[in-house]
Amino acid sequence: MYGSERKWLLLAELIEHNKLQGVEYFYIYVKDMDDYTNELVTHYIRKGLAEVVLFHEANDRHGKLWQLAFLQVRSID
Repeated sequence: MYGSERKWLLLAELIEHNKLQGVEYFYIYVKDMDDYTNELVTHYIRKGLAEVVLFHEANDRHGKLWQLAFLQVRSID
């Protein structure tokens, strides 16, 4: 998910949908996020459902190259 608009609702829908499909743990790659999205992500971390990988300026990519970073999910086998 990229762009300047807030992503909290899209992120919540994505995670909850995948939980219904059997996904147990989420790796969320983040360049930046607003405060409300941060609260949502913190909620999933506290529940033990997610881990966040923060990209720092040293790893900064230009423009659309951030689309190459993605959300990984692990499901029950």
